[in-house]
Amino acid sequence: MSLFIKICGMTNVEDALLATELGADAVGFILYSKSPRYIQAAEAAKIAKCLPEHVLKFCVTVGASLEEMAEIEKVWCPDVWQLHGQESPELVAAMAPRRCVKALGLPWSAVYEPASYAVDMFLLDKASAAYGGTGEIFDWNLALDLKKVLNRSIILSGGLRPNNVVEALRKVQPYGVDVCSGVEASAGKKDVGKLKEFINLCRNLT
Repeated sequence: MSLFIKICGMTNVEDALLATELGADAVGFILYSKSPRYIQAAEAAKIAKCLPEHVLKFCVTVGASLEEMAEIEKVWCPDVWQLHGQESPELVAAMAPRRCVKALGLPWSAVYEPASYAVDMFLLDKASAAYGGTGEIFDWNLALDLKKVLNRSIILSGGLRPNNVVEALRKVQPYGVDVCSGVEASAGKKDVGKLKEFINLCRNLT
């Protein structure tokens, strides 16, 4: 099975189109106001309409309530919701039938057991107060330990970039990878060379 590649932190049409042309399977839009890559739902909808239908569009949120998600859906209906906050398993269950990915910041210290989440996939990131986008990696042995108990597809994130993604893939062997700052020229703006190199490395390894 081909590696699933998601490019996150999209803020403009040019970068989103470039990512899909280079072979990304999904792109992510961050609707979290404290992120330097934050965009509003209307802008995400505008960019998403320009992309091929087969490319999955992720909405990244942090601690959003069901009511807040419903407000977003009045403007834009993403293909997948990616939850980065302290969302409870009960909230995630109530999101059905939406497709949902729960981000786990590692080392995991929340009160909920990861296995209690009824989600399609888990995204493993480095634990941080910024909820991702720090460009920092975590101990990949933690990812291997979780893979043994979750019995769910894993997307590896957290500080991935062209100079470490091959090592990460060989060690963790995830279903997919997610990259944001590792292929940027600046926050919210992708670097063409880094993006192309990252995707090529991923594709040539699988």
